[in-house]
Amino acid sequence: MGLLFTRTSYGRRTMKEAKLEHLLMYRRYLERKEFDKVPEDILRKLGRRVLLTTECNPAGITIEERLGIMVVPTVVGMFIVRDWLARLRDIWGGRSRSSQNVITEAAAHAMQQLQVNAFKRGANAVIAVDITYNEVSGKGKSMHQVVVSGTAVRCRDAT
Repeated sequence: MGLLFTRTSYGRRTMKEAKLEHLLMYRRYLERKEFDKVPEDILRKLGRRVLLTTECNPAGITIEERLGIMVVPTVVGMFIVRDWLARLRDIWGGRSRSSQNVITEAAAHAMQQLQVNAFKRGANAVIAVDITYNEVSGKGKSMHQVVVSGTAVRCRDAT
């Protein structure tokens, strides 16, 4: 493992020690709810701990506090070539895998962002998750909107 050249009482420290120090620094920011100082990739990792469910009253989970409704809209463009190919599919029939991939990626991004936003609010679960898909078109442009919403909760038994 490589070494970081920083000053310590021993002269040098390992990469593992440097990462641990950064994590402790981020922990202080998280405890103070200074989320803007924490890198997005760390927030995404922490957000993965938030349970997402479509159920309103999940079995085996005791809700201690409802923290409010959360909504995450995501709008994605189709790219002109992809849009043109989708129009051909519409004429001749069949599935447009490229369009499906764009919409699937947008939904995954929106759900991930919902988890991060819920984590920032202090929730460990989001219940009654709903995913809505819309097409936003006009003036020759085709875009898709994915809206993910749910109720952020703090519960005792979330896994």
